[in-house]
Parts: sequence; C-alpha cells; structure tokens
Amino acid sequence: DLSVAGWDERRRYTITRTSVALLLREVVSMRRFGSLVFGSSFQRRPYNNSTGATRIMSTREFGSNTNRQHYESHTAESYESAFFYSPGAYTAHVRELVQQALHLNSDHLSYRRLLDIGGGTGNFTKLLLDNSPVLKEAVVVDPFLSTVHDNSENGISFVKASSDDFMKGNSRTNNESLPSWRQNYHQVLLKEVVHHFDEQHRTSIFRGIRQGLIDMTETNSTDSPPSILIITRPHRNIDYPLWPAALEVWAANQPSAHELSENLKGAGFSSVHQWIEPYQCETTLEQWLNMVRARFWSTFSNFSDKELEEACQYISNHAKLQPDGKTIKFEDRLVFITARK
Repeated sequence: DLSVAGWDERRRYTITRTSVALLLREVVSMRRFGSLVFGSSFQRRPYNNSTGATRIMSTREFGSNTNRQHYESHTAESYESAFFYSPGAYTAHVRELVQQALHLNSDHLSYRRLLDIGGGTGNFTKLLLDNSPVLKEAVVVDPFLSTVHDNSENGISFVKASSDDFMKGNSRTNNESLPSWRQNYHQVLLKEVVHHFDEQHRTSIFRGIRQGLIDMTETNSTDSPPSILIITRPHRNIDYPLWPAALEVWAANQPSAHELSENLKGAGFSSVHQWIEPYQCETTLEQWLNMVRARFWSTFSNFSDKELEEACQYISNHAKLQPDGKTIKFEDRLVFITARK
C-alpha cells in the first residue's frame, strides 16, 4: 500500500481543470486548519529518499515552524482564486456525503446550529447552509482568520480560535461561563483537520467539543443524527501518486481511524462508526506536479525545492510507464467517523 499507486485503469470521474482545483483544495489543504495546538515537538527520523537525506519530521501537532509557515503562506485569496472553492463535481460530491452523514436532509430537529472547526473562509459551510433546510446557523472556528469576520446575515459567524480553547473549562459542570460560540450547537464538523491535533490532547479536545453539544438523541431511537462528523484520510492505505519519502511523512503525521474512534469514546461519545468513501479521480500529470511544487499539501512542506523537483521526476517516470503518460489516475479515500453525544 505504500508503493506508488493510482496508475491502473479504473472506473472514474473525469475532472475538469476547475474540478481539479476543487479536488486539490480539499485533498491537499486539509481544510487550511493548520494548527490547533501550538506546541513545538519534533522527532528526528531517518529515511532514505533518492538523495539519502535524513529529515526532521514533525509530530502530529501543528506547532512546527514548517507547518505554520505552510498554512500562513496560503491566503484565503489564493485558495479561492486557484483551488477548491470554485463550483465543481468534487465539492458537490463531498457536500452530499456530509449532508447524508449528518442527516441534514432529515426532518429531525428543524433548526440546527453547526460548529465547523477548521472551516477557513466558510465557503464549504455556506454550501451546507444553502442545501440543508434544517441547518439554519453555523460557526466557523479557525486559527488563521486574518480578521474577525461577521457574516451573521448569511447565517455564518467566524471565531478565531485554536484547539486550546476547547480544553479550557472542561471541568465545569455547566456551560454558562464558556464563551457563547462554545455553547448550544447541535452538530460539529471537523473536515480534514484532526491530523493536526496533538496526539496527547485529542481526547481532551473532543471532550471540550462534546461539552457544548446539545443532545439530539431520542429515547430508544437509532435514527437520531450524529453529533460529530470527522472527515480525514487513511493512515497508510492511500492511492495518491507520491514518492516513498512523502508516504513516510504522511504516515508519521496521520492518525488512524481506530485511534480517533478511541479518542472519541474516551471523551464520552457513543455510537462511534467509521467507513471509507472512495472517489475515482483523473487529472493531468502537469497539474499534479504543479500542485506538488506549490506545496499545497502540508506533507510537501517537509521537502526542499530540490527534493520536490526530484520527486516530480520520480512521479513523471512512473507516469510514463502508462499508455497515456500525461494522465494521473488515483482514488481519493475519505475516512468518515461519526459519533453521538
């Protein structure tokens, strides 16, 4: 599973240039939610790439200068103009999956408030609001908001905060002393962000998130909507056209679905379920290599310009072994995890 894959013929969607931008925004940026924990823990782990280099690999917290610089270098304008926020098949597909997972098309509780942790500009959140009749209000929580936005007229408000805020006040028996945005929300979305939570703090963060949730579970009902939805990617079984060193960096920083499920249970959540949502993709080799060079994945921030050029050559060489050496095919695999308060 750690070899370069994605070159075989499969049933797939053909992605336009605009849709590729959308895909890369969702695949690569991990929702722009760079750091939720501002620590600075590293571990030195040697590995062999084409140059035999030894690299410092960040642990699962965003506190490293490498990751901080990566996320802060990508402005909201750069994402919106070049990647991921334009209308397209990929974003529409993910939106539909989120609506299904959170039961946003059901009649259960006609007024819901959503907390979107790591929602960035809030554009994906707005898509949910526009297409989900029961969703009336949303709060986007993101540590990289340049200013405090007020978009409440559209049902969305913005809070600049990190995961540290969810660990504050967890011992309180009531929520009255918590900030208003941490109270009285019905559901929580964590889309491609939990891999940045400090491994040692994840359970505490989830406990703080759970504290502000309104319990929507009906007595003796198995159809009640989940309280929380985590969207992430597999720890190892990925299909993107990468190179060996990048796969190692990925695995070092990506928690498994089992770990996350256990963290949720430890925080008091119940009815924890997990599954994989695959999406067949096709794009041009040129577009994929440009994405690698632009470091739109935080994984790529662990590599120098020279190493990325060598990686692009590695990917190109593998692509040329295929009948159409100018096309990249891969399966995007989203891990969905839901739980109830």
